[in-house]
Formats: sequence, structure tokens, C-alpha cells
Amino acid sequence: SVVTTFMLSFERVIQESQGAADLLRACAFFAPDAIPEILLWQEALFAGTLLEKGKTNPLVLNETMSILGAYSLIKQEVGNHMVSVHRVVQAVMRDGMKEEEQKRWVERVTQALDETFPVVEHENWQKCEQLLTHVFVMSQQLQEQQVVLKEAGAMLNRAGWYLSERARYAEAEPFLKQGLAIRRACSASSATDVAQSLGTLSYLY
Repeated sequence: SVVTTFMLSFERVIQESQGAADLLRACAFFAPDAIPEILLWQEALFAGTLLEKGKTNPLVLNETMSILGAYSLIKQEVGNHMVSVHRVVQAVMRDGMKEEEQKRWVERVTQALDETFPVVEHENWQKCEQLLTHVFVMSQQLQEQQVVLKEAGAMLNRAGWYLSERARYAEAEPFLKQGLAIRRACSASSATDVAQSLGTLSYLY
């Protein structure tokens, strides 16, 4: 009954705004809770989609989020500039996509995370921590979809570096190893990228 209710709401959203439908598809690939709105403003996330114009106009994005909120498909935390999506909504959205479409969204979300994850400095630790749950989810999706992307290697390396700086070594190691493997496999990555990942992993050990 929950899925049926969701699908009826989603059909109404499609009729009202194709851009809102794309926004919900994007949200299906983040962690369900505390999605920073800044992630949803990244150019890479909606390139080539019906919400592309929203990347240069935050008002368009806010209006689009309001549509989804009106149908209870997302929850906005206005004071914290965060968005949350129910896990069932995410699962139904992903299950309704073909494998190739899922892969495209994983790539877009990865690029958005790479653009958003800051330089690992003490003053940025809070921002890094806010994004970490989304990096964990993305790490799993990169493996499931077998996505090899230059931006993925960079994002995982920074996330691993952050965790190393916080002495969370057991969490850092899988990120750094995955980032290194992606950089070695990705033709767009340079020798410098690979060397950087090796250096970060050496620092961890």
C-alpha cells in the first residue's frame, strides 16, 4: 500500500514537473537522511537532465523541492538546509530504473560529491563529516554498478584522508584502497593521481 501511494504521488509529480521527478531520482542515490542542499546545487548532478537550468538558479531548485515536499516525497529541514527521503521511496525509485539509468545517476551523484567534498583542513572538518554518510553509500554503489570514474577516485581519497586525520583508520582504509583501485583502472586518471592515492595510503599505515 505504501508503494502504491508513492507511485500515485510520483505520477502526479511527473505531470506537474519533470524536473522534480529528476530531483527525486537524484535523491534516491544519496544516503536517506541529512542530504545537504548544497549537494543538490552542483552542476554535475543535473547536466543533461530536465532540471539542468536549476544549476544556475537556486530559486528553480527551491520551487522544485517544494513540489516534492507538497507530495510528502521529501522532507526539507529549512533551518539546517538539509533534505531527507524515505528509504522506501529511494528503493522504489532505484528499482524502477534500468541498469544503465542507475549507472548514469551513480556517476552524476559521484561527480556532485566530488565537487562538494572540501579540501581536508581543520576548518572544513564539519563539512567533511556532513558528507561522509553519502560517501559511504556512494562507495557501495560504485562497487555494485562497477563504475570507474576519475572523480570517484578523487572523492574517496579525500574522504579517506579526512578519516585518517580524525584517527578513524579502520574506516579510512577501505575508501583509500577503493580510490586507488579506481584510479589505477581509470584511463582518465594520471600517474600523479595514482601517486597521490599511494601517498595517502602510506600515510595511513
